[in-house]
Amino acid sequence: EEPRGAGTGVSSQHVSQKAALAKAPEPALSLRNVVFLSYRRNDSIDVTGRLYDKLVADLGKNAVFKDIDSIPLGSDFREHIDESLRNSKVVLLIMGRNGKGEQTAPGAHRIDDRRDFIRIEVETALGRGIPVVPVLVHDAEMPPEDSLPPAMQGIAYRQAIRVRADPDFHRGADRIVSFLKAHLRLD
Repeated sequence: EEPRGAGTGVSSQHVSQKAALAKAPEPALSLRNVVFLSYRRNDSIDVTGRLYDKLVADLGKNAVFKDIDSIPLGSDFREHIDESLRNSKVVLLIMGRNGKGEQTAPGAHRIDDRRDFIRIEVETALGRGIPVVPVLVHDAEMPPEDSLPPAMQGIAYRQAIRVRADPDFHRGADRIVSFLKAHLRLD
């Protein structure tokens, strides 16, 4: 018996590879980094990691930007973040109890520094008209308007979603995925 593909100039190994590729799932989105995760590592990395995994499973890896997983080694992360924000359709601002960052001086926090990356990401998104959705974790509350830098004060009035730890994590994460699919018109 001749191997599959014999006589056609196609090897059986090539046919097997082609069949395996045909079975590979297509990514959910063809766009790149349409959902941008903005978070403080020392404040919410645990929930951010779980949420990232959920979003990747439902939307595809190329659809979600998370600094640790998305910035190639050796890249200028400032340029990569700016480019990723340019491609983003939604920013999820994940805020824990210390969302403004550690205190740097009496009455001042990291968010008050113009070089703070959360501030840069949020101000850039707001300036470009990209929706910013506050995601409250670890029993965080929305910061009062007057506690934020002027260009970020509108965040205090954004409709937020609370994502709690188990057993409620999946309920909040599913609501976020449903919102994203509707906002990005994926369903």
